[in-house]
Amino acid sequence: MASTVIVLLLLASTTVTVLAMIAPRMRTVNQRQSFSLLMSTSSRLTVFDDVFDRRALEAVDRVAKEGGLGHVVFDRRASPPRTAVEAAIDAVLRALGDDSAVAEYWWREEWMNLEAHRDLDERRARVCPDEPLRVPSHAHVLYVAVGDDVQGPTVILHDAQPRTVLPDGSICVAAPSGQQYDKITTVPAVAGRVLRFDGSLMHAVPRPALVRLPTRLETLTLLLLLRTIYPSPSLCTSLFAFQAYFDPEEGGSNLELWTRRRPVDGNDPELTVYRRSVLLFNTWNEAPLEISTDPPSGISSVDPADLAVKCNAVDTWGVHACEEPVGDEGSRLIHMKVGLLGDQRRRERSARYLHLMGPEGIKAAMVADASKVPRTFRVQESDE
Repeated sequence: MASTVIVLLLLASTTVTVLAMIAPRMRTVNQRQSFSLLMSTSSRLTVFDDVFDRRALEAVDRVAKEGGLGHVVFDRRASPPRTAVEAAIDAVLRALGDDSAVAEYWWREEWMNLEAHRDLDERRARVCPDEPLRVPSHAHVLYVAVGDDVQGPTVILHDAQPRTVLPDGSICVAAPSGQQYDKITTVPAVAGRVLRFDGSLMHAVPRPALVRLPTRLETLTLLLLLRTIYPSPSLCTSLFAFQAYFDPEEGGSNLELWTRRRPVDGNDPELTVYRRSVLLFNTWNEAPLEISTDPPSGISSVDPADLAVKCNAVDTWGVHACEEPVGDEGSRLIHMKVGLLGDQRRRERSARYLHLMGPEGIKAAMVADASKVPRTFRVQESDE
């Protein structure tokens, strides 16, 4: 009996040892399989973590800052990458199997409030007002550097009905009837993360989400008062162009608009704990009109090492599929009021705001989600 027990213990120990040896390989294979499966599906929104290491991110950040904020078109058919920024874009697209001919890119380092919008071929929309709005195939956000106090996730609004793909590969944005948006996804800003989504989807960045828009009476009263001081209507109006996500009873307050929770001695907080450096790039089959193909003029010289910027191996990336909403169906519903960017044609409605009802968990996801995990919530449009 004792010998049998000893044999069984030896077998168990051997099994544990073997499993420990092959576990890393099993995890790698499973990650690769899940990544391949994910990319073979029609997912409209995916988030990838640990896409670049620290050194690559620092190179992209440095070159982007030198180059400035302007839009640039990188024609992948015409030339190889010319800067660290273009090398990073090309590396991501190659890893994702995206052979799009053109990448349009720009960069921001300020955590700024950005109203909900779709990226467009904006020049074409202006000169061809009778044509359908043209949007990119896919939009991407590479989070390059994120300050400790940044609470500005990218917020994606999902269309309840699919959009029409035009023969040239672009997507015709035409407002569907009935309920237009049925889900939103919040993607916290995390350095090294890449967000990739369908180029037709609306997206926004709150700063912060807890902001209350003045009532109509407050606005009219203050505008009348200010116009006695400032004769410019546009200046007065801009003072009230706040974006409001949540009602006052949910914590919304104008007093929280630019509150700094932790000052930094000797540094401007806007450049440190509130810095949100992001590289934004869209893929197109045909380049948007009248955007320069020249590298940003601010880049004085190109370090050959910058052109070698590469992403990490795909099987080391973390992958988040964000199609399915979290299970918050039983929670209390709260009202959201989301500002819309642009004119009526771009907004697809006369109203300047989109009113949504969603589960209470949305507020935490937008304001202070320590987990940094992307989350999707089911929403429904509501009257004001």
